[in-house]
Amino acid sequence: MLAEEKKGKLKKFLTALGDNELRALTRAIEYGRSISIEDIPSDDILELIRPALADLQPEHLPKLPRVLCEPCEDFFISFPPDVKRPGQVPRSIIGTFTEMTRQLLGQTADNREQEMIAAFVAGDWSSLNDLKMQFWTDVAEVWDTRFEKGVDEELRKSLGGSDGVENLKEAVQCVAEVEQILMVRESMAAKPVVKLSSKQMEELASTLEEANQNLKSSGVVLWTIFRRLTKASSIFALFSRLDRSKAAWGKGHSEARETIEQAFLTENDDRAKDLISALKGHKISADHIFSELDSYLDEAEHAKSGCSASNKVAAKEQTTARIRSLSTLVEKQVLKSVNPSVSAAVGALTNMLASPEREPEELETMIKQAEYAAKAFSKSRRVIDSIGVRTSYETARKDLTKTLQVTEDRMKHWVDEVHKRNEEPSLEYILYFCRIVEMVLGPGPARNAQMRLTSSGQRSVAA
Repeated sequence: MLAEEKKGKLKKFLTALGDNELRALTRAIEYGRSISIEDIPSDDILELIRPALADLQPEHLPKLPRVLCEPCEDFFISFPPDVKRPGQVPRSIIGTFTEMTRQLLGQTADNREQEMIAAFVAGDWSSLNDLKMQFWTDVAEVWDTRFEKGVDEELRKSLGGSDGVENLKEAVQCVAEVEQILMVRESMAAKPVVKLSSKQMEELASTLEEANQNLKSSGVVLWTIFRRLTKASSIFALFSRLDRSKAAWGKGHSEARETIEQAFLTENDDRAKDLISALKGHKISADHIFSELDSYLDEAEHAKSGCSASNKVAAKEQTTARIRSLSTLVEKQVLKSVNPSVSAAVGALTNMLASPEREPEELETMIKQAEYAAKAFSKSRRVIDSIGVRTSYETARKDLTKTLQVTEDRMKHWVDEVHKRNEEPSLEYILYFCRIVEMVLGPGPARNAQMRLTSSGQRSVAA
């Protein structure tokens, strides 16, 4: 590791480099590592330029594991679920996949790797791309031959069971259909892909139609599209587009559509379970909870209208059940609990104006709980109609407004009493109160409350 002084000078130098220079530097570091050059501070350099590399996405040294797994990189996940899910391949398979492929290819694997590295070092990108395609063709062929012999117990054991075999088959199928997968990535190059444009959908439809010409097309191309979407429900717009021409719906893609819809429902249901857990335990911020809840409801609505007939009933039943649970929790954990939390805190703040020397030990905790409850109440407004709790929301708001009106009047009384003694009331407690008013009723009533409590005036918290 470099000393801090040298690291500072290095950072100054690296930040002055242009995009092309950064790419060249990255290639040089990768090559240096491949031939075990140790007198270059590679880790320090990469740490300093990593933010820029995230935008540049420069080429990496084409070592065999990297090239082998490039076609299926959209499938990889770091934390696989307990049960195998289509379109998800754990990263832990990379080592086994690489070693088995080396064994099947024999000397060809080493030859291809050296040829690709040589083209990379020379900057011959056209040759590198050709070599990659040839390598992927070789890989698809040897694995096709291997699978024709059947899956024996030895293979199943080395892959950790039947799920491991399915993971391997998905990875191999991505390699076999790499040409169309690369076309998908070209169409969806800009990340994050939240919503597919008309142009993108036309390009993707054409790619899927081309993939159908392969009799062994399995649907991994469609899965690649799905996994590259930030907003998963955008896949339904593409399905609708594909339904108009039918040409993209080969056997593999039709089956993939079914499993993608089921995967979407499962993953969105997992989000609902996480939300239920968060609401029960106040585990995350109110902002995040209701942003996630809003997103979940939006995605669920798309599923109900966009799923094919075979999954539409399941989508409706699943969503209805989850919304019922979420509605009950929002009522209990947010709408019915906000007034007791706020009342306790603002009551304590009022008492502090009257007797500032008697601050309760739990005051800070009470204020934090009240602020969380008030913020959650405020954020819940965006979903009250979607989950059917508007009446409960309006009742809670009415009760809160009354509580804040009464509290402001009491605070005003004690402020006036303090002034009669030619003293100044604690501004800190007034500002805590006004912050809670702002969370519940908005900035206008909060400003009016602050003006009244820091000067003479009339009641400001409006019903």
